[in-house]
Amino acid sequence: MEIVDDTHLRVTFWSGVDGCWGHDIEVDETTSAVTISLVTGAIPRAWEGCDGLAVEHTTLVEIAEPLGGRKIVDGNAE
Repeated sequence: MEIVDDTHLRVTFWSGVDGCWGHDIEVDETTSAVTISLVTGAIPRAWEGCDGLAVEHTTLVEIAEPLGGRKIVDGNAE
């Protein structure tokens, strides 16, 4: 993740090609952290004719409150 400014984060990830795979970014903000979680999956009925290629995607995420001193947490990390 990259901090663009105090209310925007750039999230880069690998997923399937558009039209075959979809993605959504979930944001959970508290006073101490901003947790970013990525949800990806095959689009129903779109899988036919799709290959297994992975491509790099970049999404700009806007947070509700300025980042300030809050830490950024990867919600998908174990």
